[in-house]
Amino acid sequence: LKRSCVSKWSLDVGCLGKCKPGYFGQYCEETCSKECLKKACNKSSGICKDCTRTYLEGCTQECGQGCREKDGFPRCDRKSGKCLNGCVFNHYGNFCNVSCRNCKRNSSVVLCDSNGVCLYGCENGYWDKKCNSKCSANCESNAYENRCNSSTGECLNGCTRGWSGLFCGDTMEERHYICEQDNMNEVNPRRSVVESDSSIELNAARKSKKEEGLFGDLGQFQVDYIHAIAREESDNKLGQHTMESPL
Repeated sequence: LKRSCVSKWSLDVGCLGKCKPGYFGQYCEETCSKECLKKACNKSSGICKDCTRTYLEGCTQECGQGCREKDGFPRCDRKSGKCLNGCVFNHYGNFCNVSCRNCKRNSSVVLCDSNGVCLYGCENGYWDKKCNSKCSANCESNAYENRCNSSTGECLNGCTRGWSGLFCGDTMEERHYICEQDNMNEVNPRRSVVESDSSIELNAARKSKKEEGLFGDLGQFQVDYIHAIAREESDNKLGQHTMESPL
């Protein structure tokens, strides 16, 4: 016990002064936590004066894994846990515990800034500033598994079957109005409809063909346009019939 006390001591009172680094207690008989910086802790309570890679009063909570090291270990604020020396490469946030996983890689080691914004765009299949959003599964892929614009999320290669829209989040309506005439040239709005080559859709296709010079070859978007024209013409006919039909 005498060896742990750097001053006079008595059997009854214990160590009358300071304990050697790494020890605490009345007789300096207890060892400080290994998490105490330079093995220094309060002589009476054993609480670390500073922590190494941990924080809170008892140095019980580890600093974020992305905290930049100083003197060989990561350092963070004793109370809040916020990193004191910034983050290591490709980590961000107050605790440096978030990594920029989906940023596009190049020859640079740094892929994102301190706010997590990717510096060179996203890996294929992801989009938004931090590349945390996945492209829609309904986007058509290409040979490089690239589905959508890394900035906007808009699908680059059109949509898979049954989907439409810039983000391929709209279902292709499986109900294309089929306008048929009964014996009295009457429109039957109750007719259940499915995908078909109805005369209305053919007319819409012809109309789209005439306007191809204006819109160009838009692939999936031209298909959507044809469907929109077909629905509009069918709705117009149904509306006209409703106005003319007696109650």
